[in-house]
Amino acid sequence: MAQQNKMPFSTRMIPRRLTHKSTGSGEDLGRSELLLRVQKLKRERQALHCSCPLALLVDDNDFNLLSLERLLGLFEITTTAVLDGDSCLRRALQRCESSECRAFELIFLDCEMPGRDGYDTARSLCQIMLEGLCRTCPIIATTGHSAEEVRTLCLNSGMCDFISKPIFQTDLQNLLLKWLK
Repeated sequence: MAQQNKMPFSTRMIPRRLTHKSTGSGEDLGRSELLLRVQKLKRERQALHCSCPLALLVDDNDFNLLSLERLLGLFEITTTAVLDGDSCLRRALQRCESSECRAFELIFLDCEMPGRDGYDTARSLCQIMLEGLCRTCPIIATTGHSAEEVRTLCLNSGMCDFISKPIFQTDLQNLLLKWLK
């Protein structure tokens, strides 16, 4: 009987196309602008003595979390990750209740998760923001689906934007430029 290779997961398994390669085009200008915005956000947080991550990642798949974390790292965006909707709500509220920290700048939310799915989680997050318990921040849907009806469902549940998996660097960069001010 052949022995199975039981190599543990590592970021080396993430395809190389996810890493930044300079093209000498407008893509580099967009990246520079984005890095300036991220540095500004970090300076604002440091002035408040807050060193918390900028983005909350929510997905039940470790590979998806690590891939997105690595991509966001290319833009110097720090992250924290949770595996389900209930943990997302708890983490968001913890950050909002802390007098020393600011709320997340972005939340990346997988749509299909066991238990509380992304749609229900987004509705609950929007209610928390609406009640003033937490500062408003963009909720970005991450899903393997690209159909218009899924996009509409995401927007109707309170998510601000939508990005399909697999997530590519240029798509993510454009999304971040749109939402990070």
